[in-house]
Amino acid sequence: MLMLFITALFGFLFYKLANPFITVWLGEEYLLGLPIVFAISINTMFRIIKNPIDKFKEAYGIFWDIYAPIVESVINLVFSIALALEFGIIGVVIGTIISNICITFIWKPYVIFKHVFKEKLIKFFVITAKYMAIALIRCCNSMFCNQYISISNCK
Repeated sequence: MLMLFITALFGFLFYKLANPFITVWLGEEYLLGLPIVFAISINTMFRIIKNPIDKFKEAYGIFWDIYAPIVESVINLVFSIALALEFGIIGVVIGTIISNICITFIWKPYVIFKHVFKEKLIKFFVITAKYMAIALIRCCNSMFCNQYISISNCK
């Protein structure tokens, strides 16, 4: 679960540093709202978490699962368009998050746990929830401590 901690760290750093980077790079007029940055960082985290799951499937020779990318694309397209019409750019990102949840956290672990481990999927959810809770607590602690530390005057 080291990958989950690295992913949480990367997501947190992206959330905190995306707008300062955009300010330096393009200027303040191109800043994204914090909800959009948060959604993009969550989506990025799902994309990073997806890699070990895919590698595990490949290592065990599960190549017959050819419908996952097709289903993910359809879910992504339908939800992104529907939510974009209602919410704009954040709707597109939320649509992508929904497709990632359906495939990365439900479909692919189901295939691995059923055909490789011969276990129930609930075991994956319990382990993942435990480590995500720890990562979330650490991120909240960091945000709390960050309120009292200012680096804007450092040169």
